[in-house]
Amino acid sequence: FRDPDKDLDGFAICEECNQWLTSEDMIDKHTGEDANCYANASEDQVKREIKLYTRGGHDTVTLTTPVPEDVDSERAEEFYVTLKEALFQGMLVSFDMDEEEIETFVKPASEESGPVSIVFYEVSEGGAGALHTLPEAPRFQQVVREALTVIHNDPDEDGCNKACYECLMSFYNQYVHQLLDRNLV
Repeated sequence: FRDPDKDLDGFAICEECNQWLTSEDMIDKHTGEDANCYANASEDQVKREIKLYTRGGHDTVTLTTPVPEDVDSERAEEFYVTLKEALFQGMLVSFDMDEEEIETFVKPASEESGPVSIVFYEVSEGGAGALHTLPEAPRFQQVVREALTVIHNDPDEDGCNKACYECLMSFYNQYVHQLLDRNLV
């Protein structure tokens, strides 16, 4: 909830003492009668509406796929989250990367953006360039093979019921453990 009388649009900075001010109350205390600005700045010396932003160049890959016909539409969220985690684990193995180097999320469908998408991106600007090669068929096939291995897809091996810490579950994805089901992918 934003209070237009007390909240600033962006930030403010005192051009005399270089102190960041984040509300109208702070500006009043900084420049008012009992001012706490050591440089005795006036309200005119406070620059307002400063917007902070950053730009980054990160490799990103977006995967868009429909829910398979044999998966109940009510389990679509489980399918997408599980597919995201399976491919993520496959990438980590294929690219020999740590979980902190690649991030992923499910981008919900909207009328403007079309179907549900899974987005993968390298965390570090510039990154290792691993995702740059992912759209190439041999590289993507390698990731899929690793993902299948990770989710216990070998019929000669006993796998877990839905998900375990040897396949899809990790410390970093605890918030989606209840959605993971390796049988969906």
